[in-house]
Amino acid sequence: MGSVFSAISGQIGKTFAIGALLPSTVFVLLAQLFIAPMAPLELRALPIIRSIDSQWQLGLVVALSTILATLLYVMNNSILRFYEGYPWHAGPLGEWLTDRRKAELDRLAAGQNKIKPLILPLVGDETNETAFKTLNARYMSLTLPLLCEFPKRASVLPTRLGNVIRSFENYPERQYSIAAITLWPRFVPKLSKEHAAVIDEAKSGVDLLLNLSCLAYVSFLTTLALGVAFPIPFASTRLLGLWLLRMGVFASLGYGFYRASVPLAKRWGESVRAAFDLHRAAVLRDLGFEQKPETLEAERDLWNSISQQLVYGEVVTTEAWRYRGRVSVQPADAHLTLSRGVAIENGVRTVFVEIRNDGDQPVSNVTINEELEAGHEYLWATGSVGATKFTPSGSNPLVFRVAQVAAGEATVITYQTTMPKK
Repeated sequence: MGSVFSAISGQIGKTFAIGALLPSTVFVLLAQLFIAPMAPLELRALPIIRSIDSQWQLGLVVALSTILATLLYVMNNSILRFYEGYPWHAGPLGEWLTDRRKAELDRLAAGQNKIKPLILPLVGDETNETAFKTLNARYMSLTLPLLCEFPKRASVLPTRLGNVIRSFENYPERQYSIAAITLWPRFVPKLSKEHAAVIDEAKSGVDLLLNLSCLAYVSFLTTLALGVAFPIPFASTRLLGLWLLRMGVFASLGYGFYRASVPLAKRWGESVRAAFDLHRAAVLRDLGFEQKPETLEAERDLWNSISQQLVYGEVVTTEAWRYRGRVSVQPADAHLTLSRGVAIENGVRTVFVEIRNDGDQPVSNVTINEELEAGHEYLWATGSVGATKFTPSGSNPLVFRVAQVAAGEATVITYQTTMPKK
């Protein structure tokens, strides 16, 4: 995901430098200072490195850092999924941590359900305004973690980071019934370079901290393995203390960097949520739906039908996939009422489409797409918009354009078609 946004925003070099090269350079330098001295003399490369010229030493550090950074960049998704808990969530530790996260989720949901009935009677009651504000503040303190830190219960993962990321992955489905993974490639082209850069920057911060955490744990394991394989630390109390101190510092840094990545993941999630909030109408238009649903419930039904069509190749609710009578208007939130009917006389079918503007502002650039049913042919020069003759463009659908519909007024489109032969 990060590389996609980097390509859009033109920040691939910046992403690589911050997310991978910086932690790799830090690791190489610290390894020379604190890990390499623990190895036996016959395994140390440090004396050889110090014997060469300084510019070659610098070149070697740069080369090692670049190789390690490239490895981190390639393994980015695997590292992220490990910290989310996917590879080990089915094991004993993963199941125990998942149960703890679910218990925390249940506690927040129970508190929310307990407070909600107490708030509703106080809405609009000015005599109990103080009580309402107190209860509402408590309710919101429970609601925000449920929305930003937890996915739906069946999707809970063992780590906090995993649940924060799954929370914004679940958001499109929870809010709009959008199958996020399937439809996400349709949203990416709609992102501006600025929005893509915001997502990429937030993701790079998470990558930086997780890579630092990963390398800190690698340092911990390397220090532990050297101490066990070559028991130099057990030669004296001082060496043992230094060995334990180094492992403690590396382990603490690994956990600290991981914990610091969680707030940045929330910020990353907000920018991804915004992509779905802002670009739904544009994606619907690209999919062939030129009129925005009037209510959230209608929009959810439409997205649910689209998602099922794209995921399973079947239309469960076929009504949402009808293209006949598509309308495009400016502004997009105009209040229009469409009425459609036909009159048949002497083997000729006349179609009437009334566009009524129920709003208090004029509506411009109304486009009506009329699809002809099988067996019907448009009769030339029979189209009109209001009292003005109009020749629609296209063949099927026929495209009629209305320059403007005044507030509280209606415009009628008419055209004639042949009747199918029996």
